[in-house]
Amino acid sequence: MDYESDFTVEYTALIGLEVANLDKIPDVLVGKTVGGGNYEKRIIKGDPVKSIPAVWFEIWEDDSNLNRRYTSDFELYGSKSQRGEASEVKIYLSIAE
Repeated sequence: MDYESDFTVEYTALIGLEVANLDKIPDVLVGKTVGGGNYEKRIIKGDPVKSIPAVWFEIWEDDSNLNRRYTSDFELYGSKSQRGEASEVKIYLSIAE
């Protein structure tokens, strides 16, 4: 999130946890809102250590065809994300409408 322009320059990467609101975020943490809009979802299967970086390289290589907005992209690590080769992680890319 907080892209300066695209993936080739400064942006913010953070580890987050979904909360109901940002009213009670401790001072040592940062509260961020992921905006609405259209997102392209990619479901990544396999060992996350290998598969997630590989998919991001594919996304970056195909960047000119994806119509990305560069607002807030995120990865979702659900209950299936810690199963080794049977893992599943979702990547959401903000895209133009």
